[in-house]
Amino acid sequence: MSTKNVYIASSRMEEIGSKCVSFASENLPKGYSLCDNMQESDIFVSVLYDTIIDEDFISSRERCVNFHPGILPEYKGSATYSWAIINKEPEAGVTLHEIDSGIDSGPIIEIKKTLISNKDTAETVFYRCMDILYNMFCDNLSRILSGEYKTVQNKGGSVYLKKHLPSAKDITHIVRAFTFEEKEKAFFYNSLGEKIYLSYYPEGG
Repeated sequence: MSTKNVYIASSRMEEIGSKCVSFASENLPKGYSLCDNMQESDIFVSVLYDTIIDEDFISSRERCVNFHPGILPEYKGSATYSWAIINKEPEAGVTLHEIDSGIDSGPIIEIKKTLISNKDTAETVFYRCMDILYNMFCDNLSRILSGEYKTVQNKGGSVYLKKHLPSAKDITHIVRAFTFEEKEKAFFYNSLGEKIYLSYYPEGG
């Protein structure tokens, strides 16, 4: 029986990628081997790999899967934990799905979720989800290799792109909307739970 080559791609957050590669190197079953060149792979596994995979590459592999930092189908694309907080979602998570020619649009294999508390930031959610991702990788490695899993459809939802995030950072319009003499201003809570009010001062005002 010939050996099947497995390539694990991770271009962001090298720590999580390295952890997954390390686990795989010690736990690949007989008949599978890690390779250093994705073009030589039979099975391609993306762990936060942020490059669009060519359709010809996908179709020429036995299997291509992705660990996506977000709950699908609602949160396709990037910076999904920031958007989940902006959209006041109660949960965030990680989705394991097959890769197709779209953006995070392939059939879903598994989703794991975590609650978002009112003290969470995008950073705390991200690192908590990285722990979830690693455990999902370990639990699903054998199923990914064998292809013995069921999928559900991945339709609808929204695609969030990096270029959209700067517009969400500008809260000037929110501050302006609640700037009214003798009425409560826009606010946020700091790490001490103190309510901090924001005021708007027009340029030259």
